[in-house]
Amino acid sequence: MEQPPVIPSPASSGDNGTAALPGSMRIDKSDVRFDALGSLDELGAALGSVRVAVSSSPLNTVLEIIQRDLLTIAGEVATGRPHLAPDALAKLERESIRADHAAPPTNGFDLPGKNEASVRAHVARTICRRAERDAVRTRKAHPEQITSIALAYLNRLSHFLFAVARSL
Repeated sequence: MEQPPVIPSPASSGDNGTAALPGSMRIDKSDVRFDALGSLDELGAALGSVRVAVSSSPLNTVLEIIQRDLLTIAGEVATGRPHLAPDALAKLERESIRADHAAPPTNGFDLPGKNEASVRAHVARTICRRAERDAVRTRKAHPEQITSIALAYLNRLSHFLFAVARSL
């Protein structure tokens, strides 16, 4: 059987290990900003997975709002301009209080595995904690790239997701 000819793909400007962020020159893909952007992207996808598991619940709408907030935070990391609405943190805190009230009391560590929705929320929580660490490293290396409100949002989000996982 004859093999089809191999057609090389056109060269991509990212093939050399660099990429451009909006308004910046090309920077190395190992820059901490790309770690933060990647973790935020992964977190958004994980929250989408939770949304699928709770699609008929009011929690679905809350998680969609959070996904949009994460895209806004990613915009901050990419551009260095603050974009997160000033009331986003307060809204997340209100949702966190609701989730805490809906969750059973915690007695130490929570072992993931009660059901699929809960496990998905726990996975999102662990990704959120990594995204927060990546954002902190980004802030240290590029203080202008991420606001303290965005860092606080990620910190509070991991608590919210812990309460959600317990309540599910």
